[in-house]
Amino acid sequence: MKTPPARALGATLGLVAALLIARSAVEAVPPPNPVDPSPAVPQDKRAELMRLKLDYAKNVLEGLALEKMDLVADNARDLKLLSAAAEWEPATVPGPLYLTYTRDFQRIADSMAEDARAGNLDGATLAYVQMATNCVECHKYVRSTRR
Repeated sequence: MKTPPARALGATLGLVAALLIARSAVEAVPPPNPVDPSPAVPQDKRAELMRLKLDYAKNVLEGLALEKMDLVADNARDLKLLSAAAEWEPATVPGPLYLTYTRDFQRIADSMAEDARAGNLDGATLAYVQMATNCVECHKYVRSTRR
C-alpha cells in the first residue's frame, strides 16, 4: 500500500504528465484545411466542434488540478456527448480506424466521468492522459489520410 506522500507524488507526476500531453495536444491541432474532401459537414462546423472539445478538455484539466471533481465529471460527459453528436456523420470519417478512435474516446470519457463522480482523482487523471493520447493519435491518423 502506498504511503500518503507516495500517493501525492504519484498524483503530482500524473498531473505533470497530463499537462505536458495536453500542451502537446493543443500545439498539435492543425490549422483548418482550406480544401475539405467531405462536404457533409462544413469545415467551419467541424472546426467549431473540435474547438468545443478542446474547451471541455481544458475544463477537465482545470478540474483535475483543483480537485473539482464535478467539473471533471460534467466536462467528461460533455466530451462524450459532443463526440457522439449527429454532426460527425459516417460520410465525414476518413477511414475505419477513425471509428475505433471515436469509440475509445467515448469509453475513456465515460471512465473519466465515473472516476470523477467516485472522487478518484488518480483514476480520472489517468483517463485524461489516455484521452489526450487518443486525441493526438487520432489527429495524426486524420492528417495522414489527407496527404
